[in-house]
Amino acid sequence: MEKISLSVSLIRNTSSESVRWLARVNEGTSELDFVIAQRLGNESFRESAIREVAWELRLDRECDFLVSSESQLNLEFVDRLPRWFEKHHVLASFFNVSIYSDEAL
Repeated sequence: MEKISLSVSLIRNTSSESVRWLARVNEGTSELDFVIAQRLGNESFRESAIREVAWELRLDRECDFLVSSESQLNLEFVDRLPRWFEKHHVLASFFNVSIYSDEAL
């Protein structure tokens, strides 16, 4: 059974009266999804979240955003993921992400 380690970035915009969460539309499936990264090599869950937010949103990891130092939620389960036929052992950590620059928002 394949093991998958994922970091999920929870990016919210609190600049308006209502809280809005950033989700992207997958063009292939028309489903909404958060910024999600698979861990590479020996990187931590947090490091993979930082890498993916910087890459996906084209942000500078030094000054545009901050990923929480600890995950807000950790999940571990064995199940079939959407569009996959085989069961996987899934580890997922969810991190709050704050975006600072007005330009990035």
